[in-house]
Amino acid sequence: MRESAALRDPASFFASPEAVLESREFSPFQKEAILEQWKDHLTRLLIADEEGMFRTDDVARTNPGANAEGLRRVSDVIARVVT
Repeated sequence: MRESAALRDPASFFASPEAVLESREFSPFQKEAILEQWKDHLTRLLIADEEGMFRTDDVARTNPGANAEGLRRVSDVIARVVT
């Protein structure tokens, strides 16, 4: 059950991508799946930003580069889980 919650919205389940890596609750396979879901979500947000879609969330207003930085961090952690 917790895995499905983590997969649905990793950013609300974990404080950071690094927290996924440090978790003892999930297997490496589960961690990779959670991080890939997080990466997919951030990629979609970046595409929306590039296409000029209007967003009202706090991240878009206060830190427009946060999605790109988050994507970099998630990608870095995925590489650490896989190796």
